[in-house]
Amino acid sequence: GNAYMQGMLQPDNLAMTRLISESLAEFPEAGRIAYENGPERSIAVLRDYLEAQRRRGCIHCPSADLVAESFYGALVGPARFRYLLGVNIKTSPAQRRRYVDEIVALYVRGLGARSQDSHADTPRRNSPSSRTTAR
Repeated sequence: GNAYMQGMLQPDNLAMTRLISESLAEFPEAGRIAYENGPERSIAVLRDYLEAQRRRGCIHCPSADLVAESFYGALVGPARFRYLLGVNIKTSPAQRRRYVDEIVALYVRGLGARSQDSHADTPRRNSPSSRTTAR
């Protein structure tokens, strides 16, 4: 997560994004090519990893495509947009690491990550099937 965010916020990467955006009217395929050779590859790697973890019963992930794409969007979307616009770009590496750690933790909790020793059919803690109702 940290390396991806750092790469996406590099001045050269941001400049290339601006250049591609500005040239879309004349070169409409430039955006597709850039996306296929950048974010789409990263999303595919994460999607494949999530699918493998789901098949092993380590996580609950009904749509690896959606989770992978939304993870990268949450990870760099707001920061990258600010950097592209030159707004509030004086964040420190430590601040960015904390942000990445929070996003990763949010997704790990949401996927119900389980240890490799747990069984796929064991209810997750705090899932509806594992709660009891006090009367």
